Amino acid sequence: MRITTQMLNNTAKKGGLSFTCGTLLDQVNQAGTGNDLLQVLNKKNNTASNAAQKQKQEKLKKSADRLQQQAEKFVTKNGSSILDKYQGDGDNKEIYAGIEGMVAGWNDTQKQLQALPGTLNDFYGQMLRQAAAENKEALSDIGITIGKDGSLKLDSDKMKKADIDSLKKVLSGSESFAEKTAFLAGRISDNATVNMNSASGQYNAAGDIYSAFVNRYDFRS
Repeated sequence: MRITTQMLNNTAKKGGLSFTCGTLLDQVNQAGTGNDLLQVLNKKNNTASNAAQKQKQEKLKKSADRLQQQAEKFVTKNGSSILDKYQGDGDNKEIYAGIEGMVAGWNDTQKQLQALPGTLNDFYGQMLRQAAAENKEALSDIGITIGKDGSLKLDSDKMKKADIDSLKKVLSGSESFAEKTAFLAGRISDNATVNMNSASGQYNAAGDIYSAFVNRYDFRS
């Protein structure tokens, strides 16, 4: 809805404001509150940006959480991991599903990081790519290749032909690809949570200012 000078002046009359020195815009600007109309409206515009940022951070957090969950399946805890269920040529659907989930989560997390450029997000994205690059050959042995854009691509047939030693080499043990991925995913999630809270705080502050202004002067009357 377009707010005209006449509407502002009519609102001033309803509010008992004198406008001998100009329009309501002038009155608000001279009110000495430190939040003139232009500032308030600018902050209102910022709330949309903050809300959009919060949604992006939420997507990043969800993606990172999924990646961490999938990667942690292969990290040895209490002396065992999902790879201990390996059955040679038998039923290894749970293991294969875990690998597929980790690759999908890895790619989605990288995508969300790229949609939210920033010092830490850029750093974490680089660290993920570095972890993959350091394990390039071992990943290839189980059917995972690194694309030119840094994404991972899975060859399911090759993955299912990989033996347990090849799987453990890249997915199990200290400083394995899976362990590094799980660690980084956790840090990415934590950072996204901090940024979500920050965006929420800014959104609420600006939103409260704008709401108070609208309620006071009732533009729609």
